[in-house]
Amino acid sequence: MTRKLLQTRVKKAARELDYSKLELAPGSVSGRLWKKLVTLRPEAKSGARYTIDTDQEEIRAVRNREKWLEVDERRDRDVLVEELKKNNGDVVMFPKSMRNN
Repeated sequence: MTRKLLQTRVKKAARELDYSKLELAPGSVSGRLWKKLVTLRPEAKSGARYTIDTDQEEIRAVRNREKWLEVDERRDRDVLVEELKKNNGDVVMFPKSMRNN
C-alpha cells in the first residue's frame, strides 16, 4: 500500500458514505491510518521506498506483514508490481529499490 493509494481509498469510502468534507480533504484521516501501518524497514528513515511511475513512494503492508518483509528483503519487483496492479490498475513502471546497501 502506498500513501497515495491509501488516500484514494479513503476518498472513495467517503464518497460512498456521502461524507463530502472528508472526500475533499482526506489528509487527516489517511495520515492517521498511514501512521498505524507499520513500515517494512524500521531502520531506514524513509522506510521501504520504491520508484513507481517516476515517483518515489514508501510501501507499507496492510496485511501479511511477514510476507511483505520477505518480498522487500528479496527486492522481488514482480510480486510488488502484481500486488500494486491488483489494488491500483494504473501502475506503469516496475518499482525499483532506492535503498542503498
